Amino acid sequence: MSETTSESTRAARTPRTRKPRPRAAARDDATLPDRLARRVVVEHVKPEIDAGRFPIKRTPGDRVHVTAAIHADGHDVLAASLWYRHVDHDCETVPTAVPATFDAAAGWQEAVMVPLGNDEWSGSFTVGGLGFAEYTIEAWVDAFASWRRGLAAKVHAGMDVSSELLEGAALLRDAATRSQRGDFLRERAAILESDADGRDRELAALDPLLADAASAAADRSRATQYDRVLRVLVDRERARYGSWYEMFPRSAGPDRNRSATFREAESALPRIAAMGFDVLYLPPIHPIGRTHRKGRNNALVAAPDDDERSLASIVGRRPEG
Repeated sequence: MSETTSESTRAARTPRTRKPRPRAAARDDATLPDRLARRVVVEHVKPEIDAGRFPIKRTPGDRVHVTAAIHADGHDVLAASLWYRHVDHDCETVPTAVPATFDAAAGWQEAVMVPLGNDEWSGSFTVGGLGFAEYTIEAWVDAFASWRRGLAAKVHAGMDVSSELLEGAALLRDAATRSQRGDFLRERAAILESDADGRDRELAALDPLLADAASAAADRSRATQYDRVLRVLVDRERARYGSWYEMFPRSAGPDRNRSATFREAESALPRIAAMGFDVLYLPPIHPIGRTHRKGRNNALVAAPDDDERSLASIVGRRPEG
């Protein structure tokens, strides 16, 4: 029996308490909502931070490994691609909508995802230079691979597969309309529906090269795209790790009776670097008012001359307000 159940068989299986639907209505999917026509589900994508609200972080040349749960009803063979690209805009503030098509002119590149078992799929890509990258997933039912798997099982069982070969020929002719190797696919379709020896037709149908060519031209008109485009912030190597040293510039001067200037605090940098620190962290510097402010050594009441020792004196002016 073919992998595709015939109309008469479906009608025969219809419960007697129900009236079979007319053939035209049963096979008309144009009226189905687009979402229902897309059978594949893509979910649990990792890495993903807070449903894609924030980008993951990598450094130039890092490999981003992406996994997802991809499944559908039935036992059809699925296929999936990881789409990615480098973007010039600030994707932290300008989220990208899921594209209707992944256009190479827009920078999208495709990486094949492979099944790991138990509905888990994996793919990866390498990020480029500093900036941002985006990635998402597309998955679909591979009609030819599903047919080929069923054919192989029936051939192994010694069954007559004449009708299945005709079905495969139709799938190949359909794939040829989307393939750069259309001539090759049409030639194999002609073999499958010819009067040649049955064994030769079976071998031609199960040829791995044919499977690759047909699957590469699979019909993706009902493919499922993940419902968001995820982002990568590609930052410099120092953003990955480093030793931080915090200092108060006002305390790094030669005169203990006044606040130091930035120029005077700069003289401490060689000593800090010699201790193995990579990053210098300065506390917030801002104007300090005259009311409700603390004094020297965090005193709750400021003395009249404490403003000269405040952070504001570092920037070379007396605080106002």
